[in-house]
Amino acid sequence: QFNEYRVSRPKTFLAKNEKEVEFILSDYPKIKWILKYPIGCGGINHKFIDNINQIPKGWPKPFLLQEFIHLQIPEVYRLYCVDGEIFGLNARRFKNKKNQTPWVSHAQGAIYEYGESSDKEAEEIAKSALISTGLYHSFGVVDLVKNEDKWYALEVGTDGIYNYVDREIENQNLFDEINERLAKAFWKKVGIPPWGKTWSYKN
Repeated sequence: QFNEYRVSRPKTFLAKNEKEVEFILSDYPKIKWILKYPIGCGGINHKFIDNINQIPKGWPKPFLLQEFIHLQIPEVYRLYCVDGEIFGLNARRFKNKKNQTPWVSHAQGAIYEYGESSDKEAEEIAKSALISTGLYHSFGVVDLVKNEDKWYALEVGTDGIYNYVDREIENQNLFDEINERLAKAFWKKVGIPPWGKTWSYKN
């Protein structure tokens, strides 16, 4: 879907088998490739790969290969979207600035930082990514990286049977805003909300 909507992103391929992986590696020898674990989250099981012998047995197919964007300080930005409105920029970084772990996730020890503002380019890329995945008018998040003033969308996430979008965001205002926006979007399509005219939590 990202291809169809021309979403700015690192080079990313789905390969049906090892032979296709081999073709990709040979076509782009100067790129550092990540083999992403497609059914994991938080960077769990992602690994660098430069030949097909490094693919573990039993790895889920199709193989998801993504170009690694090297940053001096590893960081990933996130934008949220509820019911067609994008908001809530934060950045994930490690407290220890010497930590060069490429998997910048909360699960790997990164923390959320606030205070920066998103720009129009980042929001437009996030919007295109969400539209391409059918989440723009419901709920989703977009993870982005910025390299030399250019934004790239890494991936899109949403909630499923379990809660895939991290809510331990260390920011009560944003936590409350997400809940409020989700509640209002839900009740807008259902009927009169239980809180009446003015929003408030109902226990």
